[in-house]
Amino acid sequence: MKNKIKILIIGTGSIAKRHAKNTIKIFNRKKYDYEIFIFSKKIDRATKFSRNLTGKNFIIKKKNNIKNIKFDYVLIASDISSHIEWLKFFKKDKLKIFCEKPLVVEKKDINWLEKNKSYFKKVFIGFQYRFDPVTIKLKNILRKKLFGKLLSTSFEIGQDIKDWRKGNDFRNEFAFGKTIKNKRSVIWELCHDVDLMFYLIGSPSKIFTQESKVKYKKINTKDFAHLIGTYKDNSKLIISQNMFSPSLYKKVNLIFEKKLVEADFVNRKIELSSKNKKKKIVFKKDRNIPFIKELESFFVKKKNDITIQDGLRVSKFIANSQINIK
Repeated sequence: MKNKIKILIIGTGSIAKRHAKNTIKIFNRKKYDYEIFIFSKKIDRATKFSRNLTGKNFIIKKKNNIKNIKFDYVLIASDISSHIEWLKFFKKDKLKIFCEKPLVVEKKDINWLEKNKSYFKKVFIGFQYRFDPVTIKLKNILRKKLFGKLLSTSFEIGQDIKDWRKGNDFRNEFAFGKTIKNKRSVIWELCHDVDLMFYLIGSPSKIFTQESKVKYKKINTKDFAHLIGTYKDNSKLIISQNMFSPSLYKKVNLIFEKKLVEADFVNRKIELSSKNKKKKIVFKKDRNIPFIKELESFFVKKKNDITIQDGLRVSKFIANSQINIK
C-alpha cells in the first residue's frame, strides 16, 4: 500500500482556507489517500481553521516540528512578508511548493532569490488569473491576430478597501502593510495584472508610475496607483488600481485596428465590437474555477506553469516602478 500523500498548508487566512478546501475537493475527486497538516504561528487560528475543514487533519504546533515530517506538497499562503522566511526554511528540501503572490516585495529579498533561484525549481506561484476562462479567451484572441495591430491595452481594477475583508480593520488590510513606510502602496495589489501583462502582451520598453492617496488620507498606504507604458512598436499600456471605488470592477480592454475587445472579470463576459457589429461571450459565473485549475496544475503537472522566475519578474517590475517615486 502506498504511503499517504502529505500536504502542508501554511497560513489560516481566507486564501489559505480556499486552497485547503480546493485541495480536499481535488484529492477526494481523484480518490487519493492524503493527509492535511496546518501550521500557523497562532494556535487558536489554526484550531479554528482545522474545524472548518472536512475530514481529518493535523495541526503542527511548532515550526521546528515541520522538518520531522516528509511532505509531498507545501502551500505557502501566509502573510506576504513571511514568504521569504518560508522559502529559506525549505531551501534545501527540494519540495514541490505553491507560494502565493506577490512572491516578495522587498528589494533585498528579490536579490536573495535571484542569487538562489536554482534551489526553487519546484516552486509554483499563485497567479490564478492565468487559469481564468476570460484570460484564456483573451490569449486566444491575441494569438490568432485577426483584428490587425494591437494599439493599446488597459488593465483597470477598483474596489473599496472597507468592503475587501469585512470584520477586519481596513487600515491594516493592504497585503503590503509591513513593507517600508514610504513604499506602502496599492501598487502591490497590481501583481495579478502585471503578471497578466507579461502573459498576454509582454514587457513595455518604458514605464511611468504614479501613486497617491485620494480618499483614505489616514491610512499608512497610498490608495491609488497608475502605470503608463510604451512598447517597442509604439503600442500603449495603462494599468490602474484604486481602493476607493464604490463598486468592484476588474477589466481588460484591448484596442486593435479593427476591433475593441472588452473583458469584464467580475461580470464574466467579453464584448467584441467594431463600428457596426457587437458580439458578447459570456462565461460561467464561478469565481472558484481559476483557483481549482491552478491547484490542479500544481498537484498534477510535473513542470510548473508559473515558475519562480515569473514571480521574480513581477516583483522586480513593481519594485522598480517605485524607485523614482517620492
